[in-house]
Amino acid sequence: MNNNSSLIEVLSRLVNNNQSNASFDGRTIRFNFQQNEKLEIESNCTSMGIPTEFYLNNQCEIRIDSVYNNGSLAIFFDENDFIKRGYSYFSEFENLNLIILKNEKPGLEKLPNETFSKEKSIFFNLFYYQKILSFLEDEEHFISVNDRADLQFIIFSSDKGPFHIGYNLLDPRIKNLENLSIVYDLLLKEFKKIDFVQFFKSAIINTIYEYKVEERFFYFVQSLRVILNIAQRDHYIYIRNFDFDKIKSKFQEGRKEYFKRLDDNIESINKQVASFPLTFAASVFAAYQVKEKPAILILIFMAYALYTLIAWKILNVTELNKNRIKEDIDADANKIKKNYQLVYSDFENDFQAIDSKIGKIEGLVSILRTVLLGLLLCFLIFGIYEIFFVE
Repeated sequence: MNNNSSLIEVLSRLVNNNQSNASFDGRTIRFNFQQNEKLEIESNCTSMGIPTEFYLNNQCEIRIDSVYNNGSLAIFFDENDFIKRGYSYFSEFENLNLIILKNEKPGLEKLPNETFSKEKSIFFNLFYYQKILSFLEDEEHFISVNDRADLQFIIFSSDKGPFHIGYNLLDPRIKNLENLSIVYDLLLKEFKKIDFVQFFKSAIINTIYEYKVEERFFYFVQSLRVILNIAQRDHYIYIRNFDFDKIKSKFQEGRKEYFKRLDDNIESINKQVASFPLTFAASVFAAYQVKEKPAILILIFMAYALYTLIAWKILNVTELNKNRIKEDIDADANKIKKNYQLVYSDFENDFQAIDSKIGKIEGLVSILRTVLLGLLLCFLIFGIYEIFFVE
């Protein structure tokens, strides 16, 4: 067993023993001891460099108002003593061995570089409670009131004016809070974002305004994760809306381009529609004129079949252009839906209008393909009939 552990065991046993009548005056612990315990107390305290006084009435006084064991050990009588004096040791908090003697769990100890645990939250949360307070007081947006009788700082809001937040450095409820190191790190991270602080201040006011001024900082720390989440959400919307204006302007230009490309496709189809009856009529008329000459009739059919093939290819190009437009518009729609879900509805009507136009083009292309095949089949039937069934 190392010296620290021996000391903790001895002192905790004595301090928590009701018969010892242990008392603490802010500097020394005074308690009764059995004569056979004197050597154990003396050897352990001497090895750690802790001043000790023994009296004839079997009473002992131990000084605990400094740092011992070559500056690595700080001892506290109970939680209240730690809350009062702990701030003095926070510059070396991570490297110190901290001990609370009188507690629900006697000899509560934080080891150097130890991480948070619920059982030892009093150590870690008091440390990060102070760090959160110090961080905010150093921020230009949080004005500290230099009056030790009225501990508070002030934040200003454009719509609600000055907002006072009082704090109590000796609040024992700190140990019941969640791991404050997590929200402290998150606070530092979020404050690096441009314009985040204005949303953070607004979230603070809206969350804790109903509490008394002197209670607000505790409830601020207790609700810090919620406050940060609200500020994150509002800041996200602000940033997205800023980007959204540029995206919206860009999309409006793209929207015109989409409709222009669709109109070009429709114009190409219109030309095909206009040429179908003329070509078919000319072919039928020519075939009728030479119906008694099968060889020429076959040549006319082959020419019409070639025209049908070319028209089919043109429709393929039209459909390819339409598919490209559909892929582009779907990509834009998915991008906006993914990155700007909150404002996607502003674009929804445009996407539906384009989809509707694309759907009509698809239907028109299908009809034209059917017409092409139908006219070619009619011409074929006409040729067969003239060649084989008419004398």
